[in-house]
Formats: sequence, C-alpha cells, structure tokens
Amino acid sequence: MIRESTRHRLIGSVVVIGGMNLDIVGKSLGPFRAADSNPGLVTTCPGGVGRNIAENLARLDFAVELMTVLGMDGRASELETSCAEKGIGLAHAIRSRRAPTPVYLCLLGEDGRLTGAVAAMEAMEELLPPALEVRSAALDSASCIVVDANIPETSLAWIGERYKGKARGERPLLVLDPVSVAKARKAKAHLGAFDLAKPNIAEAQVLAGRMEEEDPAILADALLERGLGAVHMSLGPDGMYYDGYRDEGERGLLEAPSSLPERLGARNVSGAGDAACAALVWAAFKGFGARERSKAALAAAYLAASVEETVHPQLSPEILSTTMKELFPPRSPS
Repeated sequence: MIRESTRHRLIGSVVVIGGMNLDIVGKSLGPFRAADSNPGLVTTCPGGVGRNIAENLARLDFAVELMTVLGMDGRASELETSCAEKGIGLAHAIRSRRAPTPVYLCLLGEDGRLTGAVAAMEAMEELLPPALEVRSAALDSASCIVVDANIPETSLAWIGERYKGKARGERPLLVLDPVSVAKARKAKAHLGAFDLAKPNIAEAQVLAGRMEEEDPAILADALLERGLGAVHMSLGPDGMYYDGYRDEGERGLLEAPSSLPERLGARNVSGAGDAACAALVWAAFKGFGARERSKAALAAAYLAASVEETVHPQLSPEILSTTMKELFPPRSPS
C-alpha cells in the first residue's frame, strides 16, 4: 500500500466525495476515423474523477478516504482491491443494491487525446444529503474535502450550507472539480462555498454564467464575485490562468512550456485534470501562492499524460517538485 510504504509524514487528511468507476479505454493506433472501426488497443483499469484524485493525493502523502457509490457486483470487488493497494480508504463508501458499479468508456486518438466518451454514473445519485449527514463526523474532521461534481446538486448544496460562514482555518479546505460542462451546471449556484476550483475555460463559462466570454481574466473575476476563494483555470495547451485569494494578490497567466522533455510526451491525457486537482491541494498545504500552485498543477498534469495509466505510477512529492523546477525554472535575476 502507498500509505504504508511512504517514507514521509502524512501532510493531512482528505475526504474526496465523488465518482469511482471501471475505465474501459480504447486507443487508436493510427489517425482516428469517426463512424468506422479503428485498429487499436483496449484496456480496463480503475478510474473516475474522485477516485483518480484520491490516488494522486495518496501518492502525495495524504491520508485519503473516498466517499463514493459502488454496486454489488464483480466490478466493485475489483475497484475495492485496487483502492486497498493504493492506500485509498473506503470506510464511508455506499454499496448500492439498485445500481451497478459505474463504468466510463472512452476513445483516444493515437496522440492520447480524447475523441469521445460515455459515462454510466447512475449509482452516484445515491450519494444524497442523508448519506453525507451520516458521515458528517468524517467530513468535519478532515483537513480538506475535495468534491467532484458527479454528486447530486442537493449534496453540493448540503456541503455549502454546512460550512457556510466559517473561516478557512475553522473548517476543512473545500475544493471543487467541476468534471465537465454538464456537471458544472450543478455546481454553479453553490460555487461560493468553495475555497478553490479547477475548471477549464468551458466549465468556467458555465460557472460564471458568461457563456460568450472567452477572456479568462474576466471569467476569473466573475467566479470570485460569486464567492469562490481562488480559481485555477486550465487553458489546455496555453497553460493555466490563476486568480488567487484576495489576500494573496496574485493573478495572471502561467504559460505552458514551449517544449517538453521527451519523457513527458503525451500518451493518455484522460487523467491529467485529476492529477492537476490533487497537485493544487498538495501545493495549498505546502503554503504555495497562486502561481506556484499553478506550476504544481501543470507539472502533475504533464506527468499524468506521459503514461498510459490514468495516474502516474511513480508520482511522489519529490518527482512533482523536480518536474516543477524542470518545466518552470526560476527566473534569472535581471
């Protein structure tokens, strides 16, 4: 288990509330042709936004519990075994007798980029406020709660209401991963509950209610006006726009590196956003400012995309720190 083998003190305790599923990944061996059969490779592995964030956090020296929903089937057993091996606790997971264990089916082009996907996440509709209420002691005692927007909107509202009005130091750090444009719509009304969020620009448009706006600075302002503490907005190949806590006074664009080491070439980008979210949590607990948090997020994303797995199997605080310095070397004094 990761937690047993780590040589470091645990940084903190995190509860991740979100999805876990079996990933079925098809990757084309040549240029992807829509509406046709493409020669390629098909693999299965544990996945899900919440679960991937949880594994990344475990590898970054956090004690992690995952609040999710599993069916009563063979897929659930496979996922439970994987979590035990990776140091992800499932003491507060729900076992559904009605819905099957979630499955995520995706197709990747030869460059590892997503061409399409289907997510069967019906089971997540059982992660309702009464289930969170029963588990509230674990939530209240956590150092951080990471929420992925696969959960029902009523549960997002419950989280916001429970911690509303409490200062950051008096409650867990609250982090939101919007997951997708469709899922972000559920989080829009509850954005003000969160200290930090990691949307891409399309998700930010939804959260801000500014669907025609393409300027990340304007979108970031709109998100903070809605009460969000800090935003780290993924701009894909252009890098990340960040707007930190108002007491930090940091905002701007962190440009993506102009070139990457060969070892960081893209092979599968499907877990990059999950790694970035986990790295933001790690960097926040390290006391980094908004720009340094963004460096950690992009470095983690590149690491994740450089392997076939959705989580980099050698991720550690040392590897993340080294990659940050490699991709974003300190500026020479002028």
